[in-house]
Amino acid sequence: ESEVVLFVDAVARETGMGQWGHAVMSAVDDSRHRGRVNVLYCVGHASATVTTPTDGHWRDAIRWRSDSWAK
Repeated sequence: ESEVVLFVDAVARETGMGQWGHAVMSAVDDSRHRGRVNVLYCVGHASATVTTPTDGHWRDAIRWRSDSWAK
């Protein structure tokens, strides 16, 4: 049995710096992320989604990547 866990960072308003943490899909929204979500993959690589989805569902904007994408 396994579980996939996403880690995202949000914009900390006064400092402009993010903080990594476990996030369920409902934790990602424009009030905290302002159209930009960074994703930390389990293999240690990170990527960014820089466009807010038009339908408001971030789960459709975050794309899975295979381990070979960063090689």
